[in-house]
Amino acid sequence: MKKVKLEKWLIGVYALVVLMCIIIYFATESIILLLLGFIALLGTGFQTLRYRNAKKSIKAK
Repeated sequence: MKKVKLEKWLIGVYALVVLMCIIIYFATESIILLLLGFIALLGTGFQTLRYRNAKKSIKAK
C-alpha cells in the first residue's frame, strides 16, 4: 500500500512541474520551458501507468 501512495504522490509532483513550466513559459516566452513542460507531461503519463500497475499488484495479492 505504501508503494501505491508514493506513486500517487509522484503524479501530483509531475503535474505541478508541468503547470510551473507552462506558467513560466507564458511569463518569459522561452521555447525551452515549453519543451520541458512537454517532457514532464510525458513523465506524468508514465507515472500514471506505474500507479495503475502498483494498484493491480496490490489487488492480486
